[in-house]
Amino acid sequence: MKLVKFCVRLLLIDTGGKYKDMIAAKMCKENGQGSWMVYKNCDLDYAHQLTSEHKVIEHSNGHEVMKWVLKNSHADNHCLDAEVYAMAAADVLGVRNLFLRETESISQKKLETQEENWIKNNDDWL
Repeated sequence: MKLVKFCVRLLLIDTGGKYKDMIAAKMCKENGQGSWMVYKNCDLDYAHQLTSEHKVIEHSNGHEVMKWVLKNSHADNHCLDAEVYAMAAADVLGVRNLFLRETESISQKKLETQEENWIKNNDDWL
């Protein structure tokens, strides 16, 4: 019998703030790059769970604190939690902005190629 060793990495994730704020901000953007878009036949339960919380001001020890809370005490928010964990995992793996980096890289290469072509075609421009 062969023993297989593996390492488990424990991560503490701020599920009550940063990632929910980022998701909410993406939902407020117009459809396009950087916005929160879903499949056109998105399940209604998914949509309800994704929007099952809202940010409210709570008073704690004389201070006002913004906090994400359920809109309805019996609402399910499992899909929102799953999206938070997915976004956190993408951060840990360094791939959350992978598409954006690839797009920027391609755009930069196109610009450089256009500049090189212009210079080659207009070598007497000075």
